[in-house]
Amino acid sequence: MNNHLTVSTLTLSIFLICSGAMSQRVTEASLRGLKTLAVLVTINQRERDPYDDLKDEIKTATQLKLRQAGLKVLERDVESVLSVQLVILKTSTGYVYGYDCSLLEEVSFKRNNRIISTPASKVWYGALGVGTGTNVYKAKELLMDEIDRFINDWLGDNQ
Repeated sequence: MNNHLTVSTLTLSIFLICSGAMSQRVTEASLRGLKTLAVLVTINQRERDPYDDLKDEIKTATQLKLRQAGLKVLERDVESVLSVQLVILKTSTGYVYGYDCSLLEEVSFKRNNRIISTPASKVWYGALGVGTGTNVYKAKELLMDEIDRFINDWLGDNQ
């Protein structure tokens, strides 16, 4: 049982390390001029659980917070996407979770006389945690705190 928790924690650690450094802003004023974005929420879990509705709750709450802050939130045809990922792994005593929030924007570069375009992460926030019992909504609360942090950073860059 303890090995499962260790493997789960290691898996989530690798997920977050591969996504970027913990809770960092890539550049100062990196959110300046951002006016419109889309929100993409993904939840990766191994089993089907009673919190399948969590994805819609997170997306709706995130969109509402962004709109209240003054950002225009669209469903498609945007250059910037706030990607919110939550990974939940059940253990014998509870769950292990990891989340990250990344602002993805299209970047282009020239290689071999060709222009290549790809999404790149401009800002990144994330964390890893362990919870007991079945209440994964604590992970949602912490994730929403990161959304608030993103909004505060955006407000700081655009006022």
